[in-house]
Amino acid sequence: MGKTSCTCGIESKSQTESPRHQKSTGSMNMFLTVKELIGLPGMPGTERNTLTKLNKLSEQKAEWRQKRAKGKGFEYHIDCLPPETRAHLLHQQVKDLKKGEVKTRIETGSEELWLTYQESSEKKRQEASRRFEVCLMVADLVERHGMGIKKAMADVAEKTGVAASNLTRWFYVKPGLKRIDKGDWLAALIDENGLNTKRRAELSPEAWSFFQGDWLRSDAPSVQACYERLTRAAALNGWAVPSIDTIKNRIKTHIPLELRVAMRGGVFKAKQTLAPAQRRTRVGLHALAHVNGDGYTHNLWVALPNGEIVRPTTWFFQDVYSSMLLSYCVDVSENTDMLGLALHQMVSRYGVPDACTLDRGSAALSQAMTGRMCRPSGRDRKHKKFDSAEVEGAMKALGVDVTWTRVEADTAGNKGNARAKPIERAFNGKSGLGEYVDKHPAFNLATVGDSVEKKPAHYADSQKNAIPLETFLAVLAEEIEAWNSRTGRRSEMARARGLSYRQVFEESYSQVSVRKATEQQLLLCLMRTEQCRVNEGGLIELKAGQTPLGERNRYHSSLLYPYIGTQVSLRFDPFNLHSGVYAYDEKGSLIGLIPILEDVGYNDQRGARLQRLAQEEVMGRVELMQSTAEMMTPAEVADQLRNAALKRQKDEDESAAQGVAPGLVQMMPGLPRLPEQIAFKRAVGCDSTPASTADSIDFTDTLIDLFGKKD
Repeated sequence: MGKTSCTCGIESKSQTESPRHQKSTGSMNMFLTVKELIGLPGMPGTERNTLTKLNKLSEQKAEWRQKRAKGKGFEYHIDCLPPETRAHLLHQQVKDLKKGEVKTRIETGSEELWLTYQESSEKKRQEASRRFEVCLMVADLVERHGMGIKKAMADVAEKTGVAASNLTRWFYVKPGLKRIDKGDWLAALIDENGLNTKRRAELSPEAWSFFQGDWLRSDAPSVQACYERLTRAAALNGWAVPSIDTIKNRIKTHIPLELRVAMRGGVFKAKQTLAPAQRRTRVGLHALAHVNGDGYTHNLWVALPNGEIVRPTTWFFQDVYSSMLLSYCVDVSENTDMLGLALHQMVSRYGVPDACTLDRGSAALSQAMTGRMCRPSGRDRKHKKFDSAEVEGAMKALGVDVTWTRVEADTAGNKGNARAKPIERAFNGKSGLGEYVDKHPAFNLATVGDSVEKKPAHYADSQKNAIPLETFLAVLAEEIEAWNSRTGRRSEMARARGLSYRQVFEESYSQVSVRKATEQQLLLCLMRTEQCRVNEGGLIELKAGQTPLGERNRYHSSLLYPYIGTQVSLRFDPFNLHSGVYAYDEKGSLIGLIPILEDVGYNDQRGARLQRLAQEEVMGRVELMQSTAEMMTPAEVADQLRNAALKRQKDEDESAAQGVAPGLVQMMPGLPRLPEQIAFKRAVGCDSTPASTADSIDFTDTLIDLFGKKD
């Protein structure tokens, strides 16, 4: 036929337009330009520096960089970008999809070809690449050398050993490269033998966008349910929809894993799943250099002495260097009281740690912790909550550097970052306290399981089999000691020599100098506080010491006399109420230690003697105060008052004699001069006696003499 020009689409697009540019992740472009990346997180702020960094990042794989379809320069694949840049782009994609602002850019034919390419095996893709190179040689001879396509096919067949009939079939029959854009040749040259051709059915862009909006939701609907809704919508709108298997494969190849996890599982799950946990070394630390604490709710029922059945919670402090549990405290729920008591145990036993990590999202941050009076807050002006600054203040007074884990919002609400605290690994797992304590044989039939899916067979009757509190505390203490002393630990500091946590701690503890807390500093650890009114006689009643019969512990001291009728704040150890309580005034200043006023038996003669001695002691103090007080006797006070009255009367007489007009002196001859005469005082111009008419006449004459008679 002679030389024929190639109209197979060879010249429509240059060879440099890689088919990778056609692969789209849902609605997201996998290749980005330099200008699109300038200033993003993890990228420089100038075009020159951004280009330099992108070139370095894309050096590992050639497919990470390709020439732009239009204009000069290169485009860079999203996989070569830093994690923070990818996270920003995907986060922006999540926002756009939620707002419905993303426009899909799907070319149906091209997408189906590349879907088939992705579904093929690696062997088939390698064969397609070999065919693609041969076909490009044919196109090069036609475009650059002006050779006819038949002649070009023959020359290439002779050089490569590929049959000319195969080249003719590829260009004219199947797949028919003359009718296909060169950018899709690689995908089109896949051998379809063994492939499910139905998966290459047409999928309308609107249908794919509809499916993404339905499937990429936090409700995480199934593919089957979304596909059924898609088919109903497609029937009304005339969309082309492939089989569900094609949709499933399209999800894997066109929607990035990060986007799937973030939009269906939430941001918290994406952070926890896609970003590997950090592994922090403990080299450079020592015993009590850093501790961390958290609460653990046991998965069993415990019967309290008052008959209440609860799932107890234990607060632990753990040494980060050795992983040894330093102290613990048990309560009915997680609160700051147990935190303070556990802190008191740790500091009094081992010393003050240098730093401490706590969970800011913990329930321990929801109760009163400091010893000061309530702050105004809310309608009743009573502040019963505190923030992290108050905890920090109590520990700062001990010289502890407090750090807080970041709060992450998950499906259960705000919670702390469990990965940031090594103590979390002591609670769960096959070697955790939940396995050794909660499933102890002494607690048989009282456990409830650690999740809804792991309820034991006896779950319905577990509450009836609640164990006594004393039994629980004894087993807990025994298992914690065994947990600390178990050898062959695999922690960073113990695995080399097969040591236990206690051995690692004691070895380091003996080689370092640890600060010891003073008695006043230890008081700050007693977090349990209560406000009480000081009753008559300096007596206070503590509600925390209330018995099942309603009686309360009473405390008395003469130090409380100045505060009778006011409120004071008490700080005390709830496990040792008989040792006394510490009272603080409204300004938070320490009043002193207030001893307990114990009850005595009705027939206890010793109690009567003690009461008499207490009264005699009070009276002795009163007599001593009277003897040392510089005060007047009642007779001296009366004399002082009488002398003051006489002096005042004398001063008044002198003032009246100097300041009253002579004519008016005659009108008041009978005014009282002394206080005892006040009962006989008469008003000016009036007399209560029968002879008052004379005084009235004298008064009128005096006025006429002074001022004259009115005409």
